[in-house]
Amino acid sequence: MKDLDVVLVRIQEAKLTVKPSKCKFAQDYLNVLGHEVGFGKRSPRPRFRQSDFPTPTAKSYLDTVGYCARYIKDYARIAILLTVALKGKNKREKVIWEKECNEVFNELKTKLVKSPVLFAPDYFKEFIEQTNASLYGSGIVLSQIQDGKEHSVLYLS
Repeated sequence: MKDLDVVLVRIQEAKLTVKPSKCKFAQDYLNVLGHEVGFGKRSPRPRFRQSDFPTPTAKSYLDTVGYCARYIKDYARIAILLTVALKGKNKREKVIWEKECNEVFNELKTKLVKSPVLFAPDYFKEFIEQTNASLYGSGIVLSQIQDGKEHSVLYLS
């Protein structure tokens, strides 16, 4: 409650107002810019993790999943087929959605449905860095030992 008092005082000092109907207090998780954040963890919002996600237009799907790429290990390697198929195309141009594209779509969808979670980094602890590279891309996993277990804090590809 002490933190809440500080926030409310700062709002008052700035001569701002808050609308009670738009305020939520004592929440376990917050939805912030498409991410669910709380208890030192973050994951994509549930709408990105639904298993019945319709087969999309390739461009719109890659945009949506690209937003969540930080939660998918080896995202660039997995999505390369869709990325190449879309290279130089605009939203209205037809993209040939082959069997392989469907397999990539399903693999990415499966990885998002598994509720990937990234832990908040603890800058007072050591980081574990794993790297991998090939002709098709490179990837990095940054993790830490927290509560006796190794947890991912960042994926880059």
